[in-house]
Amino acid sequence: MKLSKTSFLSILIIFIFSSLTGFGVFALKKWGVTQGILGPEAHPFLYIVKSSHYLLTPFLVFILGTIYVAHIKKGIDKVKKNKKSGIMMLGSFFTLMLSGQFLLFLSNEDIKYFVEIIHLNIGILVVLAFSFHVKKAFKRKNKVKAA
Repeated sequence: MKLSKTSFLSILIIFIFSSLTGFGVFALKKWGVTQGILGPEAHPFLYIVKSSHYLLTPFLVFILGTIYVAHIKKGIDKVKKNKKSGIMMLGSFFTLMLSGQFLLFLSNEDIKYFVEIIHLNIGILVVLAFSFHVKKAFKRKNKVKAA
């Protein structure tokens, strides 16, 4: 099912920035530790990147909810070719949102680190699934135009 250009660009922009800030949070937590007066401290830029990620993700969830009616629901019923990648994206997004909520509320550091790794890996999977899904849609669209 076709999305309007505005919807697609909105999704793409928020998706890219959310992915970049998510990876930035992980990278700054893992490799951005600086030496402070009282010992190791978080990178000063971590707070800004983390805040940006927290602000962007609700917009991404909102946009996913709005395209559910126009794109996902109709696509599951009618389109056969992109169904697998679409269902893989839905499952990945759901798991990503769930693990993101766990990260906000978990207090046990060992479990939190494990969930961070899961969240990062699923985030990478979502980026790959989204790229694959869009690439297949463009190929199918170009075949229809050529025929």
